[in-house]
Order: sequence, then C-alpha cells, then structure tokens
Amino acid sequence: MRVIVPAIITGTGEDKVGTISKVETFLGKTIVSVSYDTPDRLGNWGSTITNTSALKIMAKKSEDNNILPQVEEFLKYKQQYPDRILLIDNVSREKGYVAYGEDAVAISKLLGIPLKKGGQTEQGLEKVFLSANDANKVIEQLMRNRLKAALIESPQKNAKEVEKPQLITVNGDRVTHVHTFQSTKDPDTWFLYAKLNDRPLHAIRVHKEDAIAFQRKEIPVKDMMEKYYPTKMALKLSPEEFKSATTLSNGQNVDRFFVFKEGNPEHDFFGKWKAYAEVGGKKMAGLLSTKDLNGYFDRVMSPAQIVESTFGAHLHLASAYQAYKLPENIREENVRISRAKDGKWYVSVDLGDKGITPKKKLSFEDGQSYFKAKTATREQLAAKYLTSEIKEMLSQGNEQKRGLKI
Repeated sequence: MRVIVPAIITGTGEDKVGTISKVETFLGKTIVSVSYDTPDRLGNWGSTITNTSALKIMAKKSEDNNILPQVEEFLKYKQQYPDRILLIDNVSREKGYVAYGEDAVAISKLLGIPLKKGGQTEQGLEKVFLSANDANKVIEQLMRNRLKAALIESPQKNAKEVEKPQLITVNGDRVTHVHTFQSTKDPDTWFLYAKLNDRPLHAIRVHKEDAIAFQRKEIPVKDMMEKYYPTKMALKLSPEEFKSATTLSNGQNVDRFFVFKEGNPEHDFFGKWKAYAEVGGKKMAGLLSTKDLNGYFDRVMSPAQIVESTFGAHLHLASAYQAYKLPENIREENVRISRAKDGKWYVSVDLGDKGITPKKKLSFEDGQSYFKAKTATREQLAAKYLTSEIKEMLSQGNEQKRGLKI
C-alpha cells in the first residue's frame, strides 16, 4: 500500500512517500514499517511508525500498485481498530473471510488453523482463510478467550458499497446509521435510531438535550450507544458462561430458570415477558424489566443476574437494595420505621425545617429483609419508597409545616 508519512513523523521537516513493507502487532499496538521511494535528508530509506492514524493513504487505484483491494481495506481497518483481530471478505477467490499479518498468526496459534504465505498482491503477508460459517464460529471462540474481533464486509463485495461502520462493538458487531430524529407529532420528543450488522434496531426515545448534542457532535457515537442501547454494547456471555452462571450473591443456586411470554388472556400481564425461577425450594414468576429482558436476549446478563434483579427483594438479597441511596445530608436517625394501628409497617423521613415526608407502607418482602434477614437498612428503604417526595420537599424554598406524628 502506498502511503505518505507526514513530516511530524519523519522528523526531517518533509513528507515522505513510500510503501508499507510490514505490519505487525506488539503489546497490543500496531507497528507499520514503511520503505521510502527516496532517502530522506538524513539518508534513511524508511521508518517504523506506531501512530498509524497519522499515515495518509495515497489515492491510487489498486490495479496500479498491484495490491488486492481487500488487503487495502484490511490495513485501513487495522489502522482504525488496532486492538481487534479482523477478518475481511475474501472477494478475490472462494467465498469466505481472510485475516492477514499478526491477526492471521493469532488465529492460527489459538485455533490451530494453518497459515499460508500471501503473494505479491497481498504484500507477502501471512494469512488464514475461513469459510463464512467457520468465520462466525472463530469470532465466537475469540470472544470466549476475551479477545476483541470483528468481521469486515468489503466494499468490493457488491457494486453497491457496504455502509462503513461508525463503531465496532466489543463483540465485533458493526454499528451504522446512528442518528437522532424529532417526532412529527411532538417537537419535544426525540428518538435514536441505529443498525447493528445492517439490521435495524428499534428506535428508542432519548432526552432532547442528548439528541441535539449528538447532532452537534458533542456526544460521541460510542457514548450515545452505551447510554441508550447498553446491552448491544456490553460483552456477550459464551453459551457455557451463560449456563454456568447460576450462583447468587448470597451463595444460593438458581435451580431452574427460563423466560416466557404470558399466554393467559385473563392475566393482567397477558403478552408480557416474564421470568420463572426456582431457588432453595421457592418458586417465583415475575414481570421482566426492559433492561433485564434485553440483557437476557442479548446474552449479556446471566440467569443469576436476572434473578437477583427481578426477585432480589423476594429472596431478601442485599444486592436488591444497594442501588438505593439517600442524599448525603440525611442521616440514619432521620429515618423512621414505625408500626401503625393497622399492624403494617411504614417508613418516613424527618427533613427538619422542610417537614416530614408522607408515610409509605413497606411490602412484606422489604419488611422481612429489614427485620429478619437484615439485608436492607432504614436508609435504603427510605430511598426506595420516598426518593421523589424527598427531592420535591428539599427543592422547595419555603419552610414546610412539620407533619403530625401518629
């Protein structure tokens, strides 16, 4: 591949034109060796470059420099994603994918796939060839070994150029067409849309401020995707990891777990997705949150994680209450849990000159977690039941009348 090495890299005050002679990876960094057409002012005929993003690829057709288009594409993507093992469409011969250089060596060593030496049109780089079916299996095996990998669709594959990814996820998925748009019915309602491996994702509602900031390029694609499509960005569990991750934070084991759609038309949650679990003799079924449902189908949450999230309070797990926190200026002695005449337990918070919050009745599970299992604190229960009331009362400028204690 023909490139221009900028003066800031040559260190001689002049740009140099040359050809990439070698590409290798060392300690996670891509190192490119370039041979100059003519020596520089110091008599050097080439240089070794680690800041590959500074290289400028010359606008010259592949036919002129006798290099396969797929090799050029591979090296371009390697500059952009030096920490990933890449496989690109093998458009020149049989259908499948090919990896070059250090990526080919890594795949060969890990999976025992034989290496081949590329010809002149492939710059003599070592390579491995995989069928389309084998390529997907290899990507999965690399992920299991906690290696980042991705399949690249070459623009040379079809007459119509494939959309170049705006982002490649940790799972090697290609993210394209990321954009925000405004509702035609409500100007204050905005949505985010994207495609994953050319398959459209459901548009999701986003904050207006984020949508506008994203259009102004004040928020990167990665940050936007992580905030609104978190399970698409998280690392997937291997089938073995998903099946084996059944131990809860308290040491109990999930004996049985599955997800189903409620099929009883007379049920309140008809058509909704629910989880069923058996733990320590307890049988439970409950409605899944959007987060847990996506985490299950995208295989980024294990059965144990979903059980803790969905049934944590029922099982009196400490993890079910860890996310609930009061403002720092509210102390434990400000929180009161009391029993009313109806025999039920209620929680309230004394906010001093702002008044006392309304009393909220504790559920049976939360009462058991507080009194018996000791896995929930007063502050956590107050935060769970009274956060909105506390924020509203603390934001009021005028002094509130203190509520009467019963």
